[in-house]
Amino acid sequence: MTLAAGELAIDLTLRDGVVDAVQLASTRPQVADALLRGRPADEAVALLPRLFSICGRAHGLAAELAVEAARGAPSAAAAPAQSGSPDRPDRPDRLARLEAELAHELLWRTLLDWPRLLGEPADADALARVR
Repeated sequence: MTLAAGELAIDLTLRDGVVDAVQLASTRPQVADALLRGRPADEAVALLPRLFSICGRAHGLAAELAVEAARGAPSAAAAPAQSGSPDRPDRPDRLARLEAELAHELLWRTLLDWPRLLGEPADADALARVR
């Protein structure tokens, strides 16, 4: 498979409806590795969202969850009866951060990209007011 610059391809192999294998191919710059390697985990988690202008909060949440998994914290699937506890991936503050970023990205596309597709000027002022 040939990827264009900046593309990421994820190939999942399923067996009986369950992911059996994952292959990743990326042409994106691997700057995070060089900037995060050797840092304390909590410092890396705090830095990661600032490295990505798009979906920075989602990257940060993924980093939080990865560090927690590496430290042996219980996963959402392992402890469903304790939903919302501070050590769970589905706790309300995490979901709120992710949902806020999702809303922002949707508004970004709606106010800036959609008008251009319709031959109209983008409304950057509206996006600034919403922010």
